[in-house]
Amino acid sequence: MNTNDYVNPVHHFLDDYWVSLDPNRGVFYQSYFKNNILNLYDDYLGFINALVTRNFYQHSVDKYFTMDVNAGTGVGCYFEQDFKIDKEYDIYERKVYSLSNVLSDTGGFYNSLFFIGLIIYS
Repeated sequence: MNTNDYVNPVHHFLDDYWVSLDPNRGVFYQSYFKNNILNLYDDYLGFINALVTRNFYQHSVDKYFTMDVNAGTGVGCYFEQDFKIDKEYDIYERKVYSLSNVLSDTGGFYNSLFFIGLIIYS
């Protein structure tokens, strides 16, 4: 995820892994992926709650164990791979520092409008 990219914040890439195989041992490998949530608040004015929600998958964890080739999942099975969707998920948020945040930081929204109105009136 690239927080500086406002057009396409989720970038996909391939990750590689390796498993050492032994002729007398089988490997059972499980890869878990989680469905994450991305909440984007990209409104520069800040008066409208323009929430954009996106989902993306992320590789979370790998688990593996070894077993005897003759007593494992099957005779002669040296490698077995499972891909599973994880029940856990992460929530990422991006909030842009907006005009309403600037007004609230400089003395509150009401006082800022009062000051702007005073400048326009005089």
